[in-house]
Amino acid sequence: MAEMCSNSIDGETLEKARRELNEDPDTREQAIADFRAAIEEKENDPELEGVIFERKDSPFLLRFLRAKKFDQSRSFSLYIKYHTIRRDNGKIFTEDDLSANLSYILSSGALYVLNGRTWNGEKVVCIRPEKWDMEQDPAERMIRTVLLILDKLLEDEETQVHGIRVFEYFQGIEFGQLWKFSQTEAVKNGTFVKILQDSTPIRLKGVHFLFQPWYISLVLTIVKPFMKEKLRQRLHIHGTDFTELHSLMDTSLLPPELNGTGPLESFIASRLFQDEIGEQGGGAEGVVNQNEENEQ
Repeated sequence: MAEMCSNSIDGETLEKARRELNEDPDTREQAIADFRAAIEEKENDPELEGVIFERKDSPFLLRFLRAKKFDQSRSFSLYIKYHTIRRDNGKIFTEDDLSANLSYILSSGALYVLNGRTWNGEKVVCIRPEKWDMEQDPAERMIRTVLLILDKLLEDEETQVHGIRVFEYFQGIEFGQLWKFSQTEAVKNGTFVKILQDSTPIRLKGVHFLFQPWYISLVLTIVKPFMKEKLRQRLHIHGTDFTELHSLMDTSLLPPELNGTGPLESFIASRLFQDEIGEQGGGAEGVVNQNEENEQ
């Protein structure tokens, strides 16, 4: 028997899911069952040779239904794209030695997640490319790590409903670093954009550029043609004006560099992977200091 979904979201979030995502608790399980049946019917399609549908459990399928407002056709298309893009982009999605270096990658400060949520309930992922050593770690690994973090965050039902925002810092990044990233195949051919907007079961509520130099236009010139209008409208260029950020969330959750009062170590990305890091013998302590109360 298929695994039943536990209703772990509170009443306010459930009402938001009803209002914005067309989610009905009375018909949710049947919607998931219908979705699963459509997937199983497609599994032996010759066009999907090499594609493995590893997960068809209810909690996983629910992510796709919520991302597409319980539209079966659009949810099914997203599920297929989620898997085919992984088949077709082995350079990004290969496991290689990423797991072995996960603790190092997260402790570098290049990727982290803010404590708490925005006023609208969204989680915030922060990307700091200037802290990423592209000579040692290819850009594809950074992209892969971003996607790992998003997948982990989407295990939480509140996040599935409320969505995620991305803060991308460009403070201290040199022209050469940005140019090298812009010339990565996954950036030039639009794969990274396509993964985020077309192949991930995420409600991406905003992408915020911070401290951007004038030459950020180089990257935007390359990636904007691959963006749908909806994503373009959710792209925010702030520079050093954080007024809008302060209206999005409590400033006690923002770090000092964004004129917030939160502690510098208020990052939880490593805690998301504490089991994996623990298996490597490193442990999550010292990499992240999570204020548990802020997560309530």
